[in-house]
Amino acid sequence: MTYPERDQDGLPVRINLGDDESIPVRQKHAMGGLGCLDLRAEPEIVIEADQPKVGKHQILLHELIHTACEGLKSRDIIRRQPSELMITHISAALFNLLAANGLWNGVTLEEFEEYQAKRT
Repeated sequence: MTYPERDQDGLPVRINLGDDESIPVRQKHAMGGLGCLDLRAEPEIVIEADQPKVGKHQILLHELIHTACEGLKSRDIIRRQPSELMITHISAALFNLLAANGLWNGVTLEEFEEYQAKRT
């Protein structure tokens, strides 16, 4: 297995799910939200292109948590997705921990700190 190709913002083009399964990650303009896990015909993670690079990475983590929860649902470990509010807060807290400690690929510490400074 190799790491997936990355786009101009450092986002993976596909996410490896294991067992030779993967899901594409696409950026789109004017989608009406910051991102989504689209499970229709061909599942994909969609990220709003018109937002800061670091924000795109944080939204990717949010959608990855939804993806993990879908896997738990399909194995009858949980009955339904956690609330959107819970996933929003968990993804924000986890992203901050990962990015601030150099554990998130595609975002430098400097980019993360600049993004955080603009948000406060």
